[in-house]
Amino acid sequence: MSGPSVPSTGAPSAFSASAAVSASEKSVHFVAGSIRDLIVTALQIPDHLIDRKRGGDMRVAYAKYLALVDALSKLSTMSASGTWKHKYTNDDVVEVFMSKSAYFRGHAKTFPLLVLYPAMTKWLENEAGAPADSEVWVHEKQSFEALRRILTSHQTLSPAKGKGKGKGKGKEMEVHSDNSSPILVEKSVSKKDKRKEVLHNKKASSSKGRHGYN
Repeated sequence: MSGPSVPSTGAPSAFSASAAVSASEKSVHFVAGSIRDLIVTALQIPDHLIDRKRGGDMRVAYAKYLALVDALSKLSTMSASGTWKHKYTNDDVVEVFMSKSAYFRGHAKTFPLLVLYPAMTKWLENEAGAPADSEVWVHEKQSFEALRRILTSHQTLSPAKGKGKGKGKGKEMEVHSDNSSPILVEKSVSKKDKRKEVLHNKKASSSKGRHGYN
């Protein structure tokens, strides 16, 4: 099965002769011709990002997450332009980089919270000027569980713009998925709204009782 064609834009093509990699040189992670293999080949995804043995390192995990979001975006654009003609699902793309369980257990629940603590983002990117380990992790172990704990601890310090001061607010996190990227979104439900809902339910129940409804 041949891979999708890419329009000539002056930039190196994923399918140009110079980018071709022989079977003997290419690391084997997926069955040749499978949808995951086609995705890796088309997007020229580096070998270290699809190596699941390296998923425990938090910086590598974050690099995988960014590559996943980028891959979803590129495939969506290529599908719309007709240069990608293969059927795929978000799960297919996720499993190029990691298992679905690992993604939804760790990456999807954690990395969207980085907006609460920009210093941790700089540490994960590991570029010049990034804070030291001790500054962002303090005495915590470098893991998804510890990272979520650190990020959520900054939630009260970083209220979302336009949301008020957050007093009396209850926050819920949930995963949503579409044709681009599974994302984590926040829903704010005020205590006042919850009380209104309770009163409404009580009135409805009382009305049914008066009219003989079951």
